[in-house]
Order: sequence, then C-alpha cells, then structure tokens
Amino acid sequence: MIDAIRAHALPNPPSEAAAYHHENGTRRFDRDMENYAHIYGVNAQWLNYGTGPMRPAPQTLRASGQIGPQGLVKTGSNMPESLVESPPMPGNYLAFTVDDDHNFPALLPGSVVYTQPFGPPTRALGRLCIARLSDDTLHLCVLSHGSHPDHFGLIWINAAPRPDTRVYEAALVAWTRSPD
Repeated sequence: MIDAIRAHALPNPPSEAAAYHHENGTRRFDRDMENYAHIYGVNAQWLNYGTGPMRPAPQTLRASGQIGPQGLVKTGSNMPESLVESPPMPGNYLAFTVDDDHNFPALLPGSVVYTQPFGPPTRALGRLCIARLSDDTLHLCVLSHGSHPDHFGLIWINAAPRPDTRVYEAALVAWTRSPD
C-alpha cells in the first residue's frame, strides 16, 4: 500500500505510519478512503463497505491539445474536440492526446498525457512536462538548467536538445494512458 501511495501524485496522501496502520487493520481509514479508492481505481463505498459497484463510472475531460513531432503541442479552436477518460486519481488535470508516432517508443499514437496545471518551470527541472516557451508554443520535454533563471535546456523525446530557451511556465506530466 505504501508503494502505491508513493506512485500516485495525491494532493493529501496519508502518512507512511497511517498507511501501515490501515494495512494491518489497527486504524480505521475513513479519512483516507477516497485516496485509496483512487489509487486502486474502485469506488470508495465498495472499498469501505463492500456495497455498490466496484468500479466507478468513467469521467471525461476535454483534451487541451495534441502532441506532435518534436513534442510540439497543437492547441486552439481549429482543433477537433476530443473527450478523453479522466485519470484514475484525484486532482485537477489537463489532458493532451498524441496524434502520431513521432514520439515513439515513449508515446504511442492515441496515448493521452495528463499534466498538473501550469506553474513555475523550476518545479519541472529534470521531469517530463509540457513547457510554454517565450513564443507561446507548448512542447513536451524535460527541462534542464539554463544560463539565466528563466532560461532552460529542452530535452525532446526524439530530437536534438534545444539549449538556453526562455520558458514561462510548465505543466508536470502526472500520468500517461496508452491506447486501448
């Protein structure tokens, strides 16, 4: 259970001590029930009481863009509307679909990339994210340190790195879903 908690980006995860007590049955886990239900992809009522359907009905959200060659993210009103299944964890997420095989083998066509909301790019150092550059384009990449506080190196999945680029904000990748 502790490994499952660590593997998910939960907004208010239970402590390791609480998880240990929940796992061995020495403490009730009503307060953390929603977290555990999301981790295991089941309804909280089913997990706690054994009643109701085991699996929740899938929720959907609108894709914010499509990831193409060199991680370039296409957005805007000229894109077809695409609804995707929400990730199996609580939180506020953006979704981006992968529209071709230019990001293979890391991402397959039809995959969905879920990110946390955009925030300061420094929190995305060394992690896969969608970065908003100074020219207002979005790119799926890993950020590295640059020469100035607002400059970063961009490491693409299948292209040469782009050094010292101004990045305004970044959305950390929280989860990916492979196509069915």
